[in-house]
Amino acid sequence: MTGVIIYSSVYGTGKTYAYRLRSLSKFDLFSYDEIKDLDHYDTIIYIGSIYAGIVKGMRGVFKRIDPQDKKLILITIGIVDPMNKENQDNIKNNIKALVSNAVYSKLKIYHLKGAIDYQKLSLKHRFLMYLIYKKASKSDPNKQSSEEKAILETYKKTLSFVDFDELKKIWEEIYADIN
Repeated sequence: MTGVIIYSSVYGTGKTYAYRLRSLSKFDLFSYDEIKDLDHYDTIIYIGSIYAGIVKGMRGVFKRIDPQDKKLILITIGIVDPMNKENQDNIKNNIKALVSNAVYSKLKIYHLKGAIDYQKLSLKHRFLMYLIYKKASKSDPNKQSSEEKAILETYKKTLSFVDFDELKKIWEEIYADIN
């Protein structure tokens, strides 16, 4: 069995999770913008941070994959509660819109919480978060989505929800599935 871990990361959380997973798996490891050939891998794990509802870099990588005879795993990372069904459905709908049906039908999808440090956000990302925060703060608290609540709770804070125990649980499930 040959496997690869591909990650996307802007502020480091995706890379942190990817390196930790590599220490458990011994799979090859590449950033999404470094990986060239995926044909010889049986198992492809993509770890990607979510920005504006989209898993960074995922579309370009999965576009190059012939999913036949491959195990495809996607681990998303975001600041919203990954156990919330509404959040999971939103993430899955966004993924489904970006990849082929053949790839989507083969994907095993997991969700992890990430980290946020407003001091390190680019001007563009700070402005985007401000717009989302402003909109959420004006909405009826009884009608706010879990994503809006997460933005309101984390706005301008430095928080890390990185959980290597959850990553280890995911790896144990993946490992049992690929062997």
